[in-house]
Amino acid sequence: MSDQLRNIVTLSSFQNLHDRLARWSDCYLMNTCDQNVGQCIEVLELNSKLQGQMFHLLSTIAMEGGTYGGCDSIKRRLLPWLAQGVGRGISQDTSFKLLSEAALKDKEFCNMSDNYQMKVQELEAQLKEMRLNSGDLKTELDETRNELHVTKKTASGDLIQTEEELGKLRRDLNHAQDEVRRLKSSSLLVDDYESQMRRLRNEINILRDEKTLILTGVRPAPRVPVEIEDEAPPLPHSHHHHCYLTGPCDTCPSQIVRQHTLLNRFNELYTRARLDAMAALRLSSDDSDRNQRVIHQSVLDTFREVKLAFRQYKLRVRKALLPHQSVDESLDEAVRKYVDRHGEFHEVFGLKYHEVEEIVSDVLRSLNRNPIISYAPHLDYYDLKPFVRKVVELSWSMQCLHEPLDVHVGLEDELIKDSLYRRSFDSDYSSYLVHHYVWPSLVDGHGHALAKGECETRKAGELPKSRSRSASRRARSISPRRHIKCY
Repeated sequence: MSDQLRNIVTLSSFQNLHDRLARWSDCYLMNTCDQNVGQCIEVLELNSKLQGQMFHLLSTIAMEGGTYGGCDSIKRRLLPWLAQGVGRGISQDTSFKLLSEAALKDKEFCNMSDNYQMKVQELEAQLKEMRLNSGDLKTELDETRNELHVTKKTASGDLIQTEEELGKLRRDLNHAQDEVRRLKSSSLLVDDYESQMRRLRNEINILRDEKTLILTGVRPAPRVPVEIEDEAPPLPHSHHHHCYLTGPCDTCPSQIVRQHTLLNRFNELYTRARLDAMAALRLSSDDSDRNQRVIHQSVLDTFREVKLAFRQYKLRVRKALLPHQSVDESLDEAVRKYVDRHGEFHEVFGLKYHEVEEIVSDVLRSLNRNPIISYAPHLDYYDLKPFVRKVVELSWSMQCLHEPLDVHVGLEDELIKDSLYRRSFDSDYSSYLVHHYVWPSLVDGHGHALAKGECETRKAGELPKSRSRSASRRARSISPRRHIKCY
């Protein structure tokens, strides 16, 4: 008996039954119904074989105990179990219940298997889609990498080209700086040449004045040499004095020459045009005092009208240059340069012919409205047109200078100003009251006289002297080309 029991333990039959039950439990859900039924039958067959061995072992043990060995335990335990437990275990109700539960479990298993297959298919579809997307992303990544590589190559080429251009610009800048330094050195030489030219012009003017004084005996109008720094002084001459101007024309020789020319024209206007105008007025009136007043007043009115016209001209020039103004210079500087270049071109840029005629007409109307010098109603000042036209042209040119020139406005019955006027030959030198003015004085912007005027002085209530010898003596009267003190 002990050998049989040892064989049962050694074969591990019950352990095999347990392992088979465990494997069946693990793969139960994955098996089909037929597979599960076959597994169950195999377990039952193995169990029946084990029960047969156990009954055989029970019979052997009972035989070893004799005729009545184990009888009591068999009666009390085995027989009741065989009569009750086995019968209940194989009843019809129990068999139907087991079959229904097996059908339900089989249906649930089929449903779970279908759901599992659907989920697996969905996961496979998603996996395939993700693989496609990953392929697209990989393609885009490769394209981006290629574009980045091309951009890097292009940027490196542009950088090299930019560095080359920068090097070229630096070389050009160095050349330009060298050229500027060379031009600066050349400009210094030009300044030296200009200073020498100005010095020579001044000396030539001095020599010309001396020649005129020696040949004619008449002292010319004072010339205005330019003061030049760090240069030798002009040649000393005991019989000639110079006037040094102040203002913007100091550094501009053209302005000095223009001013000197205008002074000569003003003196010529006194010596020639004034006498012609007096002769024309003498045909209409023999009153010499009134004729002199008319000439003097016509010059004053002409300068006043020309100043108004020149102010309008500068406003037109300013308005025309305003849209084209540059940053390098101011608008006033541009207007001044334009006037310097084009102001005296009467028929093109400056004072036009019709404007001259308008100014002449305004001056004549002003003379007609003046109650002191007006003639009879049947007389007019038409004969003064040539004289007024010459005064208009001269005064316009004087307004075009950097420092415009003007005439002094004097009042009758006031004390004579020796710095501005000289007495006429027929004046009463014992009186200091101005009876009337013969010719205005020319002054600069500071009020300093450049050419003296002429006036006649008389005592209060004194009658005018006889003019019988006036023509012969006045014909010999000189222009105001006499020395004046310049400031």
